[in-house]
Amino acid sequence: MKDIFENYHPSREIIPNHVALIPDGSRRWAVKKGMSYYESYDLAMRNLCQIIEFLYDRGVSIISVYFSSSQNFERPMVEVEAFCKAESNFCNIHILPVVEKNNVHVDFFGNKSLLPQYFLDSLIKLKLRTRDCVSKQLNLCVAYNPFVELLESSLKSNSPTDLLNNLWISTPVDLIIRTGNANLLSNFLLLQSGFARLYFPDKLINDICKKDIEAIIDEFCKIERKYGE
Repeated sequence: MKDIFENYHPSREIIPNHVALIPDGSRRWAVKKGMSYYESYDLAMRNLCQIIEFLYDRGVSIISVYFSSSQNFERPMVEVEAFCKAESNFCNIHILPVVEKNNVHVDFFGNKSLLPQYFLDSLIKLKLRTRDCVSKQLNLCVAYNPFVELLESSLKSNSPTDLLNNLWISTPVDLIIRTGNANLLSNFLLLQSGFARLYFPDKLINDICKKDIEAIIDEFCKIERKYGE
């Protein structure tokens, strides 16, 4: 049991295998630009697609995106509707060229009961559309809560190995990038990120560009990861 848990960390490969993205700052950008929340979130989703495509081009195999936490659905309805519609557009329109180009399998995880039906339908449709893709993986965390993830895994597991394998997302995270100058994880992939490198660029998700992400990847590639050794 000891070895199973102590060895649950990313590989030592130079290029990160699994990158987690927390695309933060759309509400602040909307206020700054005098735009609606929906317009800001939709532009953020378009920009997010470019970042995802760049990461795949750099050799990343798995990308996990924090679309929303379960707590985000306690916001005023106008805000919830704004990010749900924008993220639905992401699934239905914006990400399709990227997944087709890179043969990406898409899956989603979280509390489905909190989602508007049209949004849930768009997630299911994208998952089914990419079910035979095998080259890359894109995980969309929607109404996500790590404690629910752990509880569901424990209820299905009979051994420590099962516990790790039955997590919604079972691969350890190498690198987390959170935009918007907020240096916290907000409950995102807590078990998977035990040995992840964390980067918190100042730019909001609407403003960050591929060059910013490239600089982070280049810096990451220079790090010798020892995992406590």
